[in-house]
Amino acid sequence: MNICELAAQINDMLDMPEIVEEDYKEDEFFSPIYTYLKENKITGNDDTDRKTLFLSENYFSENNLLYKVSLPRARREKSLK
Repeated sequence: MNICELAAQINDMLDMPEIVEEDYKEDEFFSPIYTYLKENKITGNDDTDRKTLFLSENYFSENNLLYKVSLPRARREKSLK
């Protein structure tokens, strides 16, 4: 069995939920980030908006899904020094 077949077999065994736009809008953590990235709107709450603007730099939206962008651990550690 090659790696692609094994990956397909594992994927078939997993019961992964389908993530839709409403999931982000209903989630307490992701809702402000998603709304900001999709509609360029903030909540008006200073604390929430500050966190949203800070965290949104690490996410992008494509096809109504959020993706987190992060540096590999070695690069993060270098940038901290």
